[in-house]
Amino acid sequence: MFRQTTINLVAFIMLSTAAGAETLFCGVLNVTAVTPACTNEVSINDNSNAQFHPADVAGNSNFSALNQIDRYSAHSLKLLAPGSFTDAFQQTSNVSIGWSDYTPDKPSFLLVSKQMPSTLTTTTPNVTLVGQIKNPYGDTGFEACVETFIFVGFNQQQ
Repeated sequence: MFRQTTINLVAFIMLSTAAGAETLFCGVLNVTAVTPACTNEVSINDNSNAQFHPADVAGNSNFSALNQIDRYSAHSLKLLAPGSFTDAFQQTSNVSIGWSDYTPDKPSFLLVSKQMPSTLTTTTPNVTLVGQIKNPYGDTGFEACVETFIFVGFNQQQ
């Protein structure tokens, strides 16, 4: 009786975990170009570990986010509305953690001009995004700063 109860409990936990799994792509984001307004804010070849959460994968929550994880901080750009990134700038939340509390002064915007492959599934092995971030850190005086990036990430079931 105890053995069967234990087996049933383990099976329930495993099924519950699998049902709640989300597809996340983990990799690297590299800045490939910046506008002149980015001086002292972002530089070409800045790179960081990064994560991409796509909304349009079966089983995922309905939001898209691109997170940068640096040595001493992390920065998340999450769409304010449900759905996927598009090839037009969309406003994002702008949340950072690090050595101190950080609240941005201005909004940030993100667009994805190219996604390869264009359709993602739970078994897609990797994804490449090419896009732009306007005012990446939400700082006053950098509203015209636009960084162009490439992100390459590998499928990680979470």
